[in-house]
Amino acid sequence: MTTCIKCGREIPDGELFCRECALNPEFSPDGELELPVQRRPLPPGQLRAPVKLPPRPAPKKAAPAPQVAVKRRSSKKLVAALVIVCLIAAASLGLFGYQLFTLARQKNALRTREANLTEREQELTAMQDEVALLTSELDAANDQLSQQKDQIETLQATINKAESTVNQTQYDMTTQKTELEKLQKDNEALQTNIDSLTEQNDQLSGSVNALTDENKQLSALNVAYSEKAKFLDTYVVFVENDGTHLYHKYDCSHFARKSFWAYSRKLAEKYGFTACPYCFG
Repeated sequence: MTTCIKCGREIPDGELFCRECALNPEFSPDGELELPVQRRPLPPGQLRAPVKLPPRPAPKKAAPAPQVAVKRRSSKKLVAALVIVCLIAAASLGLFGYQLFTLARQKNALRTREANLTEREQELTAMQDEVALLTSELDAANDQLSQQKDQIETLQATINKAESTVNQTQYDMTTQKTELEKLQKDNEALQTNIDSLTEQNDQLSGSVNALTDENKQLSALNVAYSEKAKFLDTYVVFVENDGTHLYHKYDCSHFARKSFWAYSRKLAEKYGFTACPYCFG
């Protein structure tokens, strides 16, 4: 039996290290792994004295490398700059998405205002018809008032003649006076009705003017929002997160509006998205 040249344990003939020393080799001072030297086995029966290794010198501490520290600091600054650039890009994309979302909301508001404008135009048309009807009623009332005035003048002349006639009976005079008072009351009631119709006509005329001004304002606002909507439909597309790699217009029936990104059309095509065949076909 021979002994391990490292720990001195008994090992089989022809071996240099025991199992523990062979499985746990040590490192040399230069940082290289010391592997056992492969030697030919000795013939059986021959012993070999253990080899004493000289003491290993303590490894010297390497001087600090300032250049490596500078490089590490430079790399940290570069990483920090890249992080800041990424944050700025993410904030810019978020702002762009918010602006697109605002444009979409303005487009919906424009459609609502267009519906309100159509309803207001219908109300304006109905009011104009009502004003025309009240004007015709006012003209008819004026004609009736003129006729009643003529009747009053005729009756007044008749009364004068009756009063100047001695032979005319009191009964006829009383009857004519009663009829005259009745016509006067009817005339006053008709005048009151005419005044009421005139006041309603003035109110409706003011409402028509106000609605006309509001109609002009809404028309101008409609033109402005139409230009914004046209710009949105022309240059902005929406990419749905559904794996189809298609970009859609805002009013596309296949755009679910659940999870999406907003891009310009050129940027979407640059990222590999294709046009939707339904809204761009």
